[in-house]
Amino acid sequence: MLELDPLGVAQLHVREHIHQDVKVLYPDAVPPEVTARTQDGECVVEYRSHRPLAHIACGLIRGCLEHFGDGRSIEWVDCSDSGDAATFRIAA
Repeated sequence: MLELDPLGVAQLHVREHIHQDVKVLYPDAVPPEVTARTQDGECVVEYRSHRPLAHIACGLIRGCLEHFGDGRSIEWVDCSDSGDAATFRIAA
């Protein structure tokens, strides 16, 4: 049975559906960039935006983990002073 990673599914859904729909409704919109990679066996998520919404991104990731019953936790690695860029680590 194929097991899907909740963060991978969420990232794909946001990029492929939500941000595209936002661009349809608001052609001048500039959605944030959210990327994920594996580093030292852990998932590292980077958030970049022209808006200072890093705390909201953290909450959305935490909610996704909880919703899908993923026991990992989210940790702040770095955040800009303005909150427009942040890096999170998803750890067991």
